Amino acid sequence: LRLQSRLAEQAADLDALDVLAEALDDDACRATAALRRAVALSASGNASGCVAACPAALELARRAGAQETALSVLSAWAGALRTLGRYDESRQIGHEGLALARSLGLAEVESELMTGLAAGATQQGRATEAIGLLTESLAIDRRSGNLRNEWTALLNLGDAWMHLGDLAEARRHFEPALRMARVLGDRA
Repeated sequence: LRLQSRLAEQAADLDALDVLAEALDDDACRATAALRRAVALSASGNASGCVAACPAALELARRAGAQETALSVLSAWAGALRTLGRYDESRQIGHEGLALARSLGLAEVESELMTGLAAGATQQGRATEAIGLLTESLAIDRRSGNLRNEWTALLNLGDAWMHLGDLAEARRHFEPALRMARVLGDRA
């Protein structure tokens, strides 16, 4: 709701960023503007619009050599495809992003992409695959000290184990996630 109340302001900011990118004749800036527009579409509930915007944003990022922007586009694109239930496409784009994150040595982004891939696997009934991805993601999060991502991985692991019907194993992940939520101040 907070985003919806600022849509006009956000659209004006994105328009200004487009003008700046054109004035500078800068594909990296164009890619950033296109990425932000795609993310804004997704955040406002328009996953289809995000999916439609991502190929052009990715092309601009690649042309500019802006690999981290390309990675963000791939992540947004995979998430929007997953939201639309287009799991096979989401998986393909997610794995492309995962390979790029690994090549850039961006472990936290790698973890986030694995969490997205795991969510799609769980939604498709492939809980065992999700558990493998989330276990790897959890190890990365613990090494990097990212408590919020660790918390998310624990929650998702508990959910995946519940899908397999193993409530004891699910609880083994949910209990530390609950303690961590309290530490993080999250009331979820």
